[in-house]
Amino acid sequence: MFSTGLTDLKKMRATQSADKIQFLPFLTTCLNNLGWLYYGLLKKDGTLIIVNTIGACLQTLYILAYCHYTKERRRALQQTLVMVCTLGLGWGYFSVIVSQGDVQLSQLGLVCSVFTISMYLSPLADLLEIIRSRSVECLSFPLTVATFLTSTAWTLYGMQLQDFYIMVPNTPGIVTSLIRFFLFWSLGSESQGKPLTSLSPYKRSPGPTTKCLLPGTFSCVLLETASTLLLLLKLSFSEETTVQFVIDRYNYRCQTLVE
Repeated sequence: MFSTGLTDLKKMRATQSADKIQFLPFLTTCLNNLGWLYYGLLKKDGTLIIVNTIGACLQTLYILAYCHYTKERRRALQQTLVMVCTLGLGWGYFSVIVSQGDVQLSQLGLVCSVFTISMYLSPLADLLEIIRSRSVECLSFPLTVATFLTSTAWTLYGMQLQDFYIMVPNTPGIVTSLIRFFLFWSLGSESQGKPLTSLSPYKRSPGPTTKCLLPGTFSCVLLETASTLLLLLKLSFSEETTVQFVIDRYNYRCQTLVE
């Protein structure tokens, strides 16, 4: 999910501009990563530490690139300053005021949950403008797919740990991703003046393959995502899960799409 911003980074470098790229998701995701990194350090959870360290580094790179290429640099810097102040106040509160132990972990988990929900809602900040202009150019389709899969995976991880601070705030990610899928399906072709299938790198040739019941990429992604989620549900309760099995399954699904 965090690496999907590389597409926006490549676009900014190619055009030397940050037009039609949303800045708020970069900020909220960075805030979310740093919050969960602190939570992982207190809880001594290696998964949270590794994932959110990588995420925070990537989001910092995107923020710096956006501030360099945007025409509204002052506004971007002001928003970044607000984020830094929020982090500073939060660190001071949890390090100095709140006593260490379960209370500290519980309150930090609650705050991080708010950060996660704001991260998932941030791409919809321009929802009214998207509907009014009937254009989804400011939304990232790869980020939408990655958000859907990632939020689902973290929800399952939270269920396994029985940690509601991980499980509950990731549920809005599933909901907002479905909303964005619907926007791409209903407005994508109209805003770009061409079929939505152009968003997909795969070409489907005639043959005895599975037919999409809905137009364009939306239906194919929905079908492939449903299959992936069923696989995750099956593997999440199995002790024999291996990375190689997941890779083989992924390669098989990609080959099915191409054929």
